[in-house]
Amino acid sequence: MMTPKEHNNLLGILLLVYEGLQVLGLVLAIFIIFGVFGFVFTQVQGAEAAPLGLAVAIVIIALVFSGLLLIPGMIAAIKIRRERPDARGWGIAASIIALLNFPLGTALGAYGLWFLMGDVGKDYYLGSAAKNSFANPPQPPPPSSWQ
Repeated sequence: MMTPKEHNNLLGILLLVYEGLQVLGLVLAIFIIFGVFGFVFTQVQGAEAAPLGLAVAIVIIALVFSGLLLIPGMIAAIKIRRERPDARGWGIAASIIALLNFPLGTALGAYGLWFLMGDVGKDYYLGSAAKNSFANPPQPPPPSSWQ
């Protein structure tokens, strides 16, 4: 059975590997897509090139959006590996984003959410505050005796 620290280290390593694969895929996509567009632009002339300009703009927007989705995962991986207090929030966000990428991202996202939102992850990151906030809610103050 793994300890919470081992789960945390494993999640941090898996996020680093996953984000590295995502960056590699994004870089390869950039080279392949713009290589194809470069070849196509050399073959067309005049008014035929206008729709290709729109296609290039759409691809650039999609690649920028894909790159932006990598940022929370990278931040989460670094913070989880360093055991920072705010790593849990970043990890939950990165796990939710990873769920969209089937099958590896789905598995990683499910594991990350299981650990970070489960009792083990709450105890690891929140300590006794997690136990007190859910099991024993704070009691209201006693009524004022001066009234």
